[in-house]
Amino acid sequence: MNLQPFHPTLQKAIDEGIRYLNDQGAVFNPDELREPFTFDGVSYGTSRESHCVIQTLKGRRTQKYGHLTIWRSSNGQYEVNAYIL
Repeated sequence: MNLQPFHPTLQKAIDEGIRYLNDQGAVFNPDELREPFTFDGVSYGTSRESHCVIQTLKGRRTQKYGHLTIWRSSNGQYEVNAYIL
């Protein structure tokens, strides 16, 4: 599945990043990715990152992490980037 990068709300951007990691076969706690965005949000023209431990990837134990970066443009649009390292 492809990652849809642009979203009108922060919640939709976070959900898209989580969906993408799930589609890659990762098993993780999605609350770990949501927590940094819970109270502060993302200011215009800035980005915020979140990371989580991946327990299994495609059925195998792993020591990798899921990463979620959300950037908010000056027009209020959210851009999400999610990946596994």
